[in-house]
Amino acid sequence: MVTMKNKKITKKPSQTHKKITVAFGYGLFALILIGTITSTIIPYTTLLMNPMVRHFNVAMFLVAFVAAAVLPALISYIIGDRATHKKNKLAHHYNGVLFGIGGYWLSMSLISSYASLVYEPLRQQFPEYAVLIVNGLPIVALLIIMLVVALTYVSRQKKKDSVIEHLPYQLVLIGIFVAHFVSLLASVFSQPNEFAVWSLVYVFVFAAMIAISYKFVAKLHPTRLARLTAAIIAVSIAFIASVIAGQIVSFATYNVFTMLVPLGIGVVTWIGYLLLMARKA
Repeated sequence: MVTMKNKKITKKPSQTHKKITVAFGYGLFALILIGTITSTIIPYTTLLMNPMVRHFNVAMFLVAFVAAAVLPALISYIIGDRATHKKNKLAHHYNGVLFGIGGYWLSMSLISSYASLVYEPLRQQFPEYAVLIVNGLPIVALLIIMLVVALTYVSRQKKKDSVIEHLPYQLVLIGIFVAHFVSLLASVFSQPNEFAVWSLVYVFVFAAMIAISYKFVAKLHPTRLARLTAAIIAVSIAFIASVIAGQIVSFATYNVFTMLVPLGIGVVTWIGYLLLMARKA
C-alpha cells in the first residue's frame, strides 16, 4: 500500500506561478524601454541637435542600437504568443515571456560573439551602414531560430503545459546560457588577469544561483530539463534586471554606486521571484 507520505507528487506551474513569471517579464520589458530611452535615445537625440555632427551617421547608430535593445525580446514574445493555440490568454502571455527571455539571451550571445569580428571589415566596405548591419544580422538569426522552435512547438503543445517543457526551447535556452559562461571561462584561462579573476567569480556566482533556483522550482516541473530551464529563467530575470538597471543608473554618474546598485537590484529581484514562486507552491 502506498501512503501519501511516501508518494512523490510532482506539480506543474499553477496559474498563479505563471502570472508571477508574466508580471516579472512585463516589468523587465518596461525596464528595457526605460534603459533604451536613458542610455540611447536621449544621448543620440541630443547629438542630432548638434550642427557639427553627421546627422545621418548618428541616426544610423540610433536606429541600430534601439532595434538591438528592443526588437529581440519583442519579436520573440510575439512568436511565442502566436505559437500558442490555447484559448487561455495567460498561456499566451506566459509562453511569450519565456520566448522573450530566450530571445534576449540569443541576441546578446550573437552580438557579443561576432560583432567585434565583422564590424571593422564592414565599416571599411559600408562605413555608413556597418553598425546597422552588425546589429541587424543577429535579429534575423534570432528570428529564424525562434521560428523553428515555435513551429516544432505548434504540433506538440497539446501534450505540454507550456513551452518550458518543449525540448527545442530547453536546448536553445540552456545551450546559449552555457555557451555564454563557457566563453567567459575560456577568456579566464587564455588571458589570466584581474578581469579574468572577476569573470571566474561571476561564473561561480551564477552557477550557485542556478543550483539554488533549481531547488526552489523543482516541485513545479515534471522533468529535470524543465526544472533546469525554469532555474535559468529565474536567474535570467535577475541578470536582465541588473543589466538594465546598470544602464539607467550609469546615465546619471559613474562610480561605485553605479556598480553596486544594479547588482543589488538583480539580487533582490531574484530573491523576490523565488520567494513568490515558493510561497505559492
